Amino acid sequence: MDYKEELLKQLTQRYRNSKKDAGTNRVFRATRMKPDKLYSGYYDNDGDIDCINAVNEAIQECQELEFVTYQQRRLSNEIEYVALIDSAVEAAEQYLKIQYGYQPKVDRVQAVMRLLEQYEETTPAASALCGRLRQELEKNQIFRKKQDYLHLGEVLKALVFVEQNQNQLYIREASMLLFGSSKHLEEAVLSDVCKELRRYRNHPCEEQEMEDEILREYHIEKEPIRLCLKGDCEIFFQNGGCLSVGLLAEGMEFAVKDLETIKRIAVSAERLVTIENKTAYYRYPAADTVVFYLGGFLNRFQRDFLKRIWSDNPHVTWYHFGDIDAGGFYIYEDLCRKTGIPFKTLHMSKEELYREQYQHCLQKLTVQDNWRLQSLKQAEVFFGEKEVCQETVEYMLEHQVKLEQEVISYQGWEKQGKCVILGI
Repeated sequence: MDYKEELLKQLTQRYRNSKKDAGTNRVFRATRMKPDKLYSGYYDNDGDIDCINAVNEAIQECQELEFVTYQQRRLSNEIEYVALIDSAVEAAEQYLKIQYGYQPKVDRVQAVMRLLEQYEETTPAASALCGRLRQELEKNQIFRKKQDYLHLGEVLKALVFVEQNQNQLYIREASMLLFGSSKHLEEAVLSDVCKELRRYRNHPCEEQEMEDEILREYHIEKEPIRLCLKGDCEIFFQNGGCLSVGLLAEGMEFAVKDLETIKRIAVSAERLVTIENKTAYYRYPAADTVVFYLGGFLNRFQRDFLKRIWSDNPHVTWYHFGDIDAGGFYIYEDLCRKTGIPFKTLHMSKEELYREQYQHCLQKLTVQDNWRLQSLKQAEVFFGEKEVCQETVEYMLEHQVKLEQEVISYQGWEKQGKCVILGI
């Protein structure tokens, strides 16, 4: 870590997120931080002396540049805190821009102004969002919220597209037309787009309604939904029939409309694991297992199906296996939140990221990856194994890596006895 870069970034961002920057503060408080925000072992007796010295040197260099002051502890070489010189905030941001490619607030504000000029007089929901942004600009509050202007531009672009659309489209077709990627709309933008549409139309989600169902009013919907599962379970139908899924080596698919005919699903195994991607679903061994394919963010039919299994099979322990990237963790959190089921993660820890057998498959994080992972890291509410996930997220941010699950499903399965795997 470049401690000088990190120090100035944290201090300038704290200042920009404060009431001082908006001019609404009533009490003056210095913008400051402790050195252990740069190196967690700074105050530890067994802390790495080289890291501690590097932190001290970075702080002293920033003081010499007249960006900060610091307070040293009595009778100690340790620094108690570092404080930003408020009048130097713009100079510090310009230094970050020149040295590290950082974007100062003035540049980000100009970028938002360009977005407003482009989208302010377009479609109703996009114009309403632009109106709120302009009000924040006028109050100098545009970046008090954790908002990335690149993401904001994608949201506005997608809003205009959706509101102007007259063709019958699937979400992935819309994503290709918008971003040249079949997944980007759903993984990175869709939730915010749907929230803006619902906000403008004053149409909050009803109890049994999924957020993205509002897109049907704009001729956009998900592909026809089919549920895929294989393994050790039986499906009982209202007409008295019974289907043993385990007799089919490759499992089965059925349309969501068939859910109405199902009376009960009996799982014989002790564990159940949802799987995000279809290749991993195919690869996962089905012996003593049920595998159900997810395919992305949970829809209402998958949610209802899983909740039915949950209520019918209280003995089952639930797991989820997905990509070790921002999208994978958002899908996992969404799955836990919408079902209310206490899913544990499977093969989604930092251990997978530093295993030698997967090193050749690691990918570098993009700007969007970093933004989404930082949002996950700072989330006050996280449904699921928060500590485990945040530990992995911190590792990903520190090493700037991510990993898709297909290599793990191909190389890394470990037989763990009786197992139910559902890949949604």
